[in-house]
Amino acid sequence: MRSDFIFNDFNATQAIIFNGHAGTTSCVDLEATRYGKVQGIADRTEHETPTYFRETLNLATEGSTTTDDPVTSAEIKEEYASFNHLSHYSKAKPTRCGVRCRLTPSGPSAAGSIWYHIPLAVNLGFETIFTFQVSDHSRECSSHKDPAFSTRLYKSCAVHGGDGFAFVIHRDENDTRALGESGQGMGYEGIRNSLAVEFDTWYNPDTNTTATGADLVVDHIAVHSRSDLPNSASESASLGQQRPHPLADGRVHMAKVTYLPYVAMEYMNSFTATPSLVPFLKDNDEKRRVGTLLVFIDEGIEEDSPIIAIPINLSVLLSLPQDQAYVGFTASTGLKWEKHDILSWIWCDKIPCDDTKVAEFDYNQESKISAAAHYPRYGPGKGYGGGKDTTNRYPRHQNPDTEPVSVDRHHHASRRKSGLLLEASKQVPPEVYGERFGTEF
Repeated sequence: MRSDFIFNDFNATQAIIFNGHAGTTSCVDLEATRYGKVQGIADRTEHETPTYFRETLNLATEGSTTTDDPVTSAEIKEEYASFNHLSHYSKAKPTRCGVRCRLTPSGPSAAGSIWYHIPLAVNLGFETIFTFQVSDHSRECSSHKDPAFSTRLYKSCAVHGGDGFAFVIHRDENDTRALGESGQGMGYEGIRNSLAVEFDTWYNPDTNTTATGADLVVDHIAVHSRSDLPNSASESASLGQQRPHPLADGRVHMAKVTYLPYVAMEYMNSFTATPSLVPFLKDNDEKRRVGTLLVFIDEGIEEDSPIIAIPINLSVLLSLPQDQAYVGFTASTGLKWEKHDILSWIWCDKIPCDDTKVAEFDYNQESKISAAAHYPRYGPGKGYGGGKDTTNRYPRHQNPDTEPVSVDRHHHASRRKSGLLLEASKQVPPEVYGERFGTEF
């Protein structure tokens, strides 16, 4: 049964379930793009207070305050942090005015999730492509004064939002109502029986562990799962090393997640793993062997170069009735915040997606999705090893043939004649024939 779907934008969302702060929104507030409470939840923070920032005074007697009106005194020299600063992206304008799914508004301590309304087959392979935009970051400023004269000297500001979003596969007991923790949990932490491809925009030093490495201080992509236990954004749940890539820069990015039901050795240069992955590197059954999870982003899609490639068996990692799982997105904010928007989304259970579907998904415009992006891939044959490769000096990954061993069958017709033909005397030397049958010529 095919289960493809395409959302060029989200003008129609009948097949999507919204949770938490998630909803729909667009560039302009029109009657045609309103969805009642759904849109109101997504844009509540944006409509009430267009810009958030925190102003902190360095005097112990004055403490900290939060306001939506920045200090504009001419006496203040405003300086910005030089590392990881996103001031020029803080108010990025949407480049498309189609209706989009907003996972979280730009406000503190928000969490949202969206799920396709029915579970989809995943263990036998899938491919999904989506576009996203992260913008409107929180701003934190410190006003520094001379304690003796109460004279303002300068104001130091940093603009960088949090915390990120994730593409999630799950079969949690809450089904389409699943929603994880806010803050560093990115909306997926706490969801049981799940795998998350996280797009992390905030550094959390307290999630680091010595066994699996440290959280990167820049935007990065990672894959997290704790099998059927509640998922975690901690590095102890990471199945591969994080890969840095710009995410929260206000630009529209395109990502592709593919699961191949076999080990794709052509992507070996991109393979990554942690000790947490080891229990899931085993075969489960015929058609449930070790596969390959691939994550592509931006130019990597066109170049067929994944930013992450993980050998893994989803049928061992997750408990999925009938090999089906719910798929969707989660996001969250904490003490830092930003908008997490999904602009478009396509799902294909055929690998790769049909060119006609890709063209429809991309409005037939030239972009990073094209037929050229799908190079011929190695397709396994019997035994998921492809048999013997006699054309290659260095054979590809091969598994033993799994065809059943049996004796060749012999078929006998009921009226089949046996023995010598009547004309045998003409075919056998006379002396041999006479000795055997006592006949003389």
